[in-house]
Amino acid sequence: MRVMYISVISLFIFGIFSICDVSAQSFSDYKKSVENEFEDYQVKLTKEFEQLKKIYDEEYRKFTGKVQDEWGDKIVSDDKIWVEYSPDMKTRKIINFETGEIIVQIKDEKADKVKLATELANFITQDISEANKNDILSANIEEKLKETDIKSDTSKIVQGEPIILSMIDNNIEVSDTKAVAAAAVSMVKSGSVKQETLHNGETAVTLTTSIAVEEEKDKSSDAVLTANTGVGKIHKKAGDYKELVKQYAVIHNESSFNPKAVSHVPAYGLMQLVPKSGGAEAASVYFGKQVILAPSYFYNPENNIKLGATYLSQLYYNYFKGIKNPEVRLYCTICAYNTGPGNVSRAFIGSTKLGNAISVINEKSPQEAYNILLNKLPYEETRNYLKRVSSSYNAYYGYK
Repeated sequence: MRVMYISVISLFIFGIFSICDVSAQSFSDYKKSVENEFEDYQVKLTKEFEQLKKIYDEEYRKFTGKVQDEWGDKIVSDDKIWVEYSPDMKTRKIINFETGEIIVQIKDEKADKVKLATELANFITQDISEANKNDILSANIEEKLKETDIKSDTSKIVQGEPIILSMIDNNIEVSDTKAVAAAAVSMVKSGSVKQETLHNGETAVTLTTSIAVEEEKDKSSDAVLTANTGVGKIHKKAGDYKELVKQYAVIHNESSFNPKAVSHVPAYGLMQLVPKSGGAEAASVYFGKQVILAPSYFYNPENNIKLGATYLSQLYYNYFKGIKNPEVRLYCTICAYNTGPGNVSRAFIGSTKLGNAISVINEKSPQEAYNILLNKLPYEETRNYLKRVSSSYNAYYGYK
């Protein structure tokens, strides 16, 4: 019986080790399959973004070619400027959200101040939904996306508040046509109107006027980051989005609150999200996986702010969670939003291995970390970005 008992125990022990071997092998296989699946997905995502970039570059080239033919220049929307063309390309309207300059141009030598005021009134009362419908370049890009195998999420943008009107007068309702007309006429009177001959011999009538885009911040609000920044002014459009977002500094510097912002990367919307990087990473939180999102998705202010804030959160609470000082962590997050975590690591240790950089960063005071980032970040654009965002953060802190 004793021999039999020992034999049974031996069988159990053998079985346990066998199961462990099988389990270890199964887990190893599973881990490998997951890693392979992730790598395949990353390859797919990169390929999709390259398709998107190719479509963007091609449509951008064709559209700016049309602009060149019609106007003799290549003025199109960017991160701070919104440019809208009529379907026949004979009229264009431009607003610089950073300076407040507004330009209305009509290719018609008979265009008078009444017609300019009418076009201006239509422009200043447009909401984001109307602006998207009139966005020829983005519409062309999304049509081309439908011809690919990219399953890009678009967004139906509902009507909202006018993009520009709130910066002119918060008390004017869109439905008050007399007040809108009066505001447009006043802007025409305060601006300048001139005729000019274009490159192709056609005559254009140009109105140049402006609005104030910033206002003084309530000085009673608390200030932060005072070692490196000063209290500045806040953008008038900040109030339009305060129900959606509490951190305004990044939006101020990314787009000057231009909801139609776009850059050559391409990056879209208020928080200038890149579909492949920040946009895809933030999307993974909401969709369960990284996906390429269409321009219209990013032009929806709520979507854009939601994803942008999510990406900032990922940087602050995940990538830089090991940084103990919250002010140092904030500086690193600001820089990473512009250039990626790897370049932040490079500023401190000369390599992109963020895990190795955290301990070095933790040895630095806020002022030391700020100075290192300001002097050793690989790109001047990011160094300037840190200065601008830090200053804006101070201005918007406590804004209500």
